[in-house]
Amino acid sequence: MRLSVSHTNRWRQATHGACLLALALTVLCPLAAAEKPSARQQLAACQASWQVTLDRSDRRELQRTVKDDRDQMLALLALPRAWASWLPADSLPAGFELLPLLLAEGKTTASSRYTAGLWGLTEAVALKYGLRLMPNYDERLDARRATRAAVRYWHDLTRLYDHPWQALLALINTPPVYQNAARRLPSQQFWDFNDGSQLLYEGFPRQWASLLYWSVYGQVQPAVVSDTVEALTEITLSAPLSLRLLCERLALSEGDFRSYNPCVMSDDCLDAGSRIWLDKARAAQFVGAQEKLYAQTDEQLRQDREARRKAFEAAMAPITYTVRSGDTLGAIARRYQVRLADLMRWNQLKSDRIYIGQKLKIHKS
Repeated sequence: MRLSVSHTNRWRQATHGACLLALALTVLCPLAAAEKPSARQQLAACQASWQVTLDRSDRRELQRTVKDDRDQMLALLALPRAWASWLPADSLPAGFELLPLLLAEGKTTASSRYTAGLWGLTEAVALKYGLRLMPNYDERLDARRATRAAVRYWHDLTRLYDHPWQALLALINTPPVYQNAARRLPSQQFWDFNDGSQLLYEGFPRQWASLLYWSVYGQVQPAVVSDTVEALTEITLSAPLSLRLLCERLALSEGDFRSYNPCVMSDDCLDAGSRIWLDKARAAQFVGAQEKLYAQTDEQLRQDREARRKAFEAAMAPITYTVRSGDTLGAIARRYQVRLADLMRWNQLKSDRIYIGQKLKIHKS
């Protein structure tokens, strides 16, 4: 991809790239030649929206890619794509809804060392765009909220870069990683970022091109799933809340609760500030019972803290050892893995002399 210096040149490059790719794909695969023109036009429009041009070596790379990745890409395209219905209709490039298939294989619970969720958002990006992250709660795993954040992030990135594909690579790799990779490359074309560029998602250009190709020519219809979130009500917790008490009070199974709320990772207590989804009937129940549930949770937490305190005190309580024939103070210290000086201090001993029947206190470490 060559960087243009004016809107006119950029438009000409995009049009030229679209025509090049449409022509290339008709000869790359017999399947393409047999399709209706509308399919070729759809793919050409998709590539034009990303402003990616191809030279001869790029076309050879695409030919190998679509052949080698065929089965993998068709399997990904068959996955449910409920998030597609939450995306703006006219403000995103063609094929944008396919990104989660490569980033997370369509799994809302996908996570790595740096990213999480459908759109592979980092913690910094999630917080910047209003998602809440707590020790047992991560809204990057909530597909609807994460999708909203990803779209806002995308539009901000398009204002920083000359071409959509640059914003795309910055979106999935973070701008600093993308810019560091760009500085290491001799030219700034899309295909130059394929493997070895030290991006978080190495090989993305190759896989992305293959996915776009098979989305048009693979004749795979996306699996239809119901959008359960549309029928749910969002509730923000004003205090910690026991998950067990909540499910018992609302006659809701924990499995159903987690299917509505994949961002909740706690097995016990939900933190204050967590935003949960409930169906309308149960949301109304919760509003009427929330004060009692909060109070019960507070009492449960108090009892748990008291039980832990008593268990700790019991575990740390000193033991009493009765000196037997043949014992020495040093041997007793080694047996209980404590220092001799500590053992003498605990028992107010001025020397290491002990006698049979003497009681010694030993504190556990």
